[in-house]
Amino acid sequence: MTDSMTGSAAERRKFHRVKKEFITYFEIVESDLDVNLAGKMKSQDISTGGMLFEGSTMLSMGSVLKLDLQVPENKKPLRVFARVVRLEEITEDIKYEIGVVFVNLTDDQKRIVQQILGQQTDTSARSTPLQTS
Repeated sequence: MTDSMTGSAAERRKFHRVKKEFITYFEIVESDLDVNLAGKMKSQDISTGGMLFEGSTMLSMGSVLKLDLQVPENKKPLRVFARVVRLEEITEDIKYEIGVVFVNLTDDQKRIVQQILGQQTDTSARSTPLQTS
């Protein structure tokens, strides 16, 4: 099953993405599926608005994840929350690309993400607010 983005990705993106690979641990905190799932994936790219990662776990659109970004430059992981907005099956039932947007980033979290990107600190970067139902 593939749920790819349509149209030009560059036209839809609000944030500049940087290719950066690091381990990301995740835990589903909200999902349409009745699952309590955790695991790890490898990041593909990151921006101040979200990230793309690859792994062997199929997640559902709209799921909210707790992520621990294991960035080599940081001594401790950066914990953030994100909502799944893109799913693409790369290899049937084996490998998936998952795009997420960050939700409710604090100014400190934004600053750390910007440091990961090698950007100047700008606390005006926006994240998607977390809406609970």
